[in-house]
Parts: sequence; structure tokens; C-alpha cells
Amino acid sequence: MQRKYIAALVAGCVWLAGCSGGDTAVVPPSAAVSAAAAHHPLCEIDDNSIGGIPLGTSLEQVRQSFPHAVLTPVTDAEGVGFTMIKLNADVEIAAYTDQQENPAAPITYLDTASKACKTAQGVHPEMLLETAEQRYGRVEQIVLSEIESRQTAEFARQPATMSFRIDDSGAFDEDDTDLPKTTTEYQEGAKVHSIAVFALPDGE
Repeated sequence: MQRKYIAALVAGCVWLAGCSGGDTAVVPPSAAVSAAAAHHPLCEIDDNSIGGIPLGTSLEQVRQSFPHAVLTPVTDAEGVGFTMIKLNADVEIAAYTDQQENPAAPITYLDTASKACKTAQGVHPEMLLETAEQRYGRVEQIVLSEIESRQTAEFARQPATMSFRIDDSGAFDEDDTDLPKTTTEYQEGAKVHSIAVFALPDGE
């Protein structure tokens, strides 16, 4: 009986090899899934959401949709309260609402500095600014804000509801002490620091 079983098993293996044509490798299911996942970023950014969290969602709803996420209340240097949402080891998103103490209040602004998060054009935090220009057109201006001196780049073809903060590498006139400052120049090696999405005011 054992000999018959082994003979049948060998015959089955020979049949499979013949069907494969001899040159086609059998792809494990896990490899196929990995290949498909490679075409989709771990965290997508569009003009209304980051990492699957849309604007208008409440923190309460985020907890329900992402039960394993870690939500931490934070206050920035301007005294503005927001919540850091850690979806996993590679993705962390800052969420702002108009009523930070109210978990049912809708999120009005999302921001991420996580490299894993990418726009449809493939732009992500830590990308070289010159590479981002290939996706969204040339930098039309870099603005240095009055508060916290943050630098934000504006591209010719960027979505209206996205904002791109850069890594303090704008080339500004040092003799100009007035804020905010603007320039179109940036230093070599300048990178995108973070990407934000926000709702436009009604009528825009």
C-alpha cells in the first residue's frame, strides 16, 4: 500500500511539472499578495484623507475604525491642541478639531511626517523637493510663517486642499527681518517635512 501511495504521489508531481511547461515557476500565494501590496502605499494621502481617516471624521469614529490605534492628546508651541494618531509603527497622523475636548467633533485638519504616507503622485515626507517638483510642477513660492517660523512650499499643480511643509531649507533674504517671508529658492538637498490636508472654506 505504501508503494502505491508513493507511486501516485510521484505521478502527481510529474503531471504538475508537465503542466507548468518546465519554465514557469509556481508563485506562492504570499508572494503574490506582497507583489500586489507593493503597488499600494501603506498610507495613502488624497485631497480629503490620510491613512484612511477622512476629514469630517471624529476621534470617536477613529477609535471605532482603528481599534488598535493609539491616540495621544498634544499641545503645540502655539498652544493649539491636537491629537496624535499612531496607526502602526510606520504611520502617525496629527488630527486637529475645533473642539479638541469633544471626541465627537469633526476633524478639520490632518498632517503627517511619516515617510510611509504617499499622495497619488508618490510624493511623501522626506522626499527631495526637486523630486516633488517633477510630480507637482515647480515651486511657486516658499513661505516662512510668523509663528514657529515654519516653511511651506507651494507647487504649481498641487491639490488645493494639500499643504507641504519643508525642512527649513528655503533660501530667504537674511537682511529681510519682516515675517512672513517668501522665496522661490531652496537649498540643495531640501526635503518635504510633512504633508497636510484640510477643508477649504465654503465657496472656494
